[in-house]
Amino acid sequence: MSEMKLILIGHPGSQHIVPASKYLINKYMPGFDLHFLNWTGPKEGWSSYLSDYLKELNDELVILALDDYLLSKPYSLWAYREGIDTLKNDKNIACVKLCRTTLEEHLEYPVTTQFMLWRKEFLIDLLSKTKDPWHFEITGSQLFRESGMKSVCTRIPAVNYDAHSCLSARWSGINWGDVKQEDIDYIKNNNLIL
Repeated sequence: MSEMKLILIGHPGSQHIVPASKYLINKYMPGFDLHFLNWTGPKEGWSSYLSDYLKELNDELVILALDDYLLSKPYSLWAYREGIDTLKNDKNIACVKLCRTTLEEHLEYPVTTQFMLWRKEFLIDLLSKTKDPWHFEITGSQLFRESGMKSVCTRIPAVNYDAHSCLSARWSGINWGDVKQEDIDYIKNNNLIL
């Protein structure tokens, strides 16, 4: 249904979950133009790498996220369309959070590496002022607030997954969060975790 580019960026340490992530996205967000990127350089070059990649795309809008959020149920087409319409109708809005968030989280981090719909040119400009994913979220959020542009959320999450990445130094292995057991079984039985 949609030709919107969904850009998921990871690193060598996340590549073992990419087949599982791809399976869940194809199941729960069918019809998007998937682009899985693997940044292999020093972390300080992440933003520059992503910016260079985006400059090659003709799209006005893109969805960007890290590759380690495992979807748990179908996306809300209604909420997704609400996000698109919001950007089309208000040129002062630079991005729309498609993920679950609280008002406090949104105000503290209007910029995040979770699923967000972006005006590509604004995203490129923001990336040009940051270095790595953490700098993008922290410094990017500060720069965003200073920009005068707005970041908004859909009224309900358009994309559904546990609020945490499935990979973290805070736990060993994969945190499946709210991924359904039937999906976990399918992923394991089909060797989609490398």
